[in-house]
Order: sequence, then structure tokens, then C-alpha cells
Amino acid sequence: MAEGVAPREVVWSQPAEATAAPTLFDAPAAAEKPQAREPSSPSDLIVPRAFIELARAVALHPDPERWGLLYSVLYRFAQGDKDLMLRRGEPDLERLRRLAEETPLMTSAPGAASFVPKTLDLEELRRASASCQGCDLYRYATQTVFGRGPGSARAAFVGEAPGDQEDIQGAPFVGPAGEVLDRALVEAGIPREEVYVTNVVKHFKFVRTGKRR
Repeated sequence: MAEGVAPREVVWSQPAEATAAPTLFDAPAAAEKPQAREPSSPSDLIVPRAFIELARAVALHPDPERWGLLYSVLYRFAQGDKDLMLRRGEPDLERLRRLAEETPLMTSAPGAASFVPKTLDLEELRRASASCQGCDLYRYATQTVFGRGPGSARAAFVGEAPGDQEDIQGAPFVGPAGEVLDRALVEAGIPREEVYVTNVVKHFKFVRTGKRR
């Protein structure tokens, strides 16, 4: 965009695709290399908030043409077409809006509501959580990490999500964060067994790097 490359001069290819055609990441031949223009300042390109929201939705769609469509619209903003989003009947925008409408249907998870029993009994909720498939996290985690502590506790500590040790042991706050919590409770004079600890998310979300998670 900074070099003023027009949409028709760009060939988009997703990393997983195998193609013999030149891609955006291929170095062009010397004779075909376009004349570079003076890069513009980032502050020179201002786009409407509506386009940003549209781009966020469309980026989640698997349609391989989405990047070319987004770049085409972005290029027109860079060329000074500030009222583009306000006009109806623009082919590229209409196609992008259709993709954005399809995205929630393709990315939405079933949700956890159907797995939650209508009860306040912690043991029954614990058993139900073990079979929860409301999102994709259950596919990779070792087990569900439910809460721990008495149901009559007067204080509850709620973390964000379980870590590696929590996933292995099946208990919340038993890893490095748990050690910090234990020291804090000792300093405050609060017995750990008298509080309830849990996390908002009940499965360990991780990226594997070698043997580490």
C-alpha cells in the first residue's frame, strides 16, 4: 500500500495453498519489478471504523478471495474515496458484507449452556463440566479443571484459565500462580482450605513448542 501497488497487480495466496502462479511473497523478476514510490506516512491513511469492523469479520472467513477484496477497498480509501462505505451497490463491498454475514455461522461454537445442569450442587456441576464440549478447548486439554474448596466458603478467588500444572493435576492454582496465592493467603492469615478457588475457563489452552506446552 505504501508503494502504491494497485489491486490488479497483486496475486494473493494463502500459505497452505500450492500454486505455480507468482504470489505476493515471490520476488518479481528485475524486468517486471514495479517502480517503487515514496512510502507514505501511516497517518496519511485513515479508514472508517465500519471498515475495520467489516475487515475483522471477513478475515475469519475461509474464502481465499477475501484478502484481495479487502485490499481493493483499502486501496480506494488510500486513493481518496472517503465516502466509499456510504454508497450502496459497490460490488466489492457487497461481497465483503455477504462474507461477514456468513462468518458467525461458520465460527460460532455451540456454547456451554446446554452442558450446564440447572442446579447449585457443586459435585453435580463438576461432573457435568467433565463432559463439556461447548468450545474447542476440550479437544486438547488433559482434563477439565474445576473449582476446589468448600461450597460454604465466604471468599472465592477466580483466575483467568488453568495452566500446565493445573491441567495435569486437574486442580486450580497448583502451579506457579498457586504458589503466589498460597503465600498471599498465609500473609493475610486465611487458611487455603477455607476459600474456594476456580478459573473462568475450565480447560488449558496452549501452544506446543517442542516438548513444552
